[in-house]
Amino acid sequence: MTGVHPPTRRRITNARFLLTSAVLVGFVVWAVAVVGTASELRTELADRNAWLRDIQTAQHDLQTNDPGTPPVIEALLTCDRIVDHAQRLPGLSILAEHLSSRTQALRVALREGERRTESRTDLLHALHEMSAALWRQNQHTAGQLEHQWSAIQRLALLAVLLASVSFLLAVLARQRRLAAEALGGRLEDALHATEHARAEALAASQAKSRFLATVSHEIRTPLTAILGTAELLDQTALDPKQKDYLAVIGAGGETLLQLINNVLDLGRMEAGRLALTPRSFDLEALLDDLALLFANSANAKGVTLSVIAAADVPARSLGDPDRLRQVLVNLLGNAIKFTEDGEVVLRVCCSPI
Repeated sequence: MTGVHPPTRRRITNARFLLTSAVLVGFVVWAVAVVGTASELRTELADRNAWLRDIQTAQHDLQTNDPGTPPVIEALLTCDRIVDHAQRLPGLSILAEHLSSRTQALRVALREGERRTESRTDLLHALHEMSAALWRQNQHTAGQLEHQWSAIQRLALLAVLLASVSFLLAVLARQRRLAAEALGGRLEDALHATEHARAEALAASQAKSRFLATVSHEIRTPLTAILGTAELLDQTALDPKQKDYLAVIGAGGETLLQLINNVLDLGRMEAGRLALTPRSFDLEALLDDLALLFANSANAKGVTLSVIAAADVPARSLGDPDRLRQVLVNLLGNAIKFTEDGEVVLRVCCSPI
């Protein structure tokens, strides 16, 4: 989940938490229901077993003692208790009424002294029917209880499985956290290294700018003297050929001076201080200087150089002539350099704004 957006990651985490909580709540509710049902079934089974023991005791007392003796009287009281319990259980109400009537019949026979043996036999038969019914219900309850214990076993197995999954998820979460911490440490180290490299690059750039400014200044000083001397020489009496040579020297010096200005501009650009200086300049003179500057290099390669200005181009223009000269020098220099034969044409025309 490294490339996932933080809000999306939080929504996924919340959804996982809610799903896990719902599963755990459902599991707990199911476990409580299963254990509660098993406990109830065990209680019912224990109660019926106790009633069966009471029935067996009453049957034994009725069979082995004479009517009217205390054991028989206690057996009748036991039958009354069994009737009270059986009336509260589904499916035993009819047998409970039958057992109750036989118990009352034996009591009447004991008081009147008649039909004691027949009434005792009927009561023993009713007790046998009640015992058989309770035994069948116990068998059914035992089957339900076995089913519940199987569910409890599955519940325990599922609990072990959930605990294993939770442990595995905890281990995976810890590994992710450790990996995230390690990645954060590496990112922090990389950030420090980047900041250090940036500081070194900035220091190197500043040193380079200072070096270029110093070297450019040292070159400009003798070059200015050369150009000044050429200008003074142009004011003396020279034949046309000498004047042409002097013009080439002047144009080359101006170009060299412009190259030095380009070096200075590089330092200004790196410092963010380069700005255009618009002023009025002679566009035709600038184009003539360019043609004169590259005439020899073009002739040396056998390339025809043409600088053509349209008729609607004004003689003077408003702009930064130094920057325009830089652009045109680069364009013409590259064009002549990479042209093997043919011609290089520089066309200047006016276009609507």
